[in-house]
Amino acid sequence: MIKIKVAVISDIHGNCVALNAVLKDAEKNNVDDYVFLGDLVNDLPFGNETLEIVRKKSNKILRGNKEQYLIEYERYKYDWENIQFKNIKFMYNELTEENKEFIRNLPISLLVEYDGVKILFAHGSPESVEEQLHNHKRDLLDKYTKDLEADALIFGHTHEKTWYENINNKIVANAGCC
Repeated sequence: MIKIKVAVISDIHGNCVALNAVLKDAEKNNVDDYVFLGDLVNDLPFGNETLEIVRKKSNKILRGNKEQYLIEYERYKYDWENIQFKNIKFMYNELTEENKEFIRNLPISLLVEYDGVKILFAHGSPESVEEQLHNHKRDLLDKYTKDLEADALIFGHTHEKTWYENINNKIVANAGCC
């Protein structure tokens, strides 16, 4: 059996300083592969810089709710009242056209196989970038693992401390946040 180290990174929110620290630690630990679970941009004004780093590191990159908000803003030009969403317009105007196109094409989930082990990666849940899977929401965890064809489900979005457990004979893990 080959031992493969995979860095699963979620919820960067444009914090390229924290991202670089996480990547430096991953490199010290001889990581073989990287998967990014979305919420790459927004909240901090370094979207282009963050996307440049992520895109150089991996092609296993997912859309999070923050990227979804950018796509929705592009379509509908919302004027959100909630201050949490005011930075969407700023980020949309800051991103290069190349990065906007990249974001439009990001998947919401990704099935990857490492040495015969199938892992389904998602930002929120396999069906939604906004759905939150907490370890106390047993009904949702059961729903997504009961017929899961993969061996594991790994997600982010909740900003909870990293946790994992075996549910329906599947490994379920929350990757935490960057």
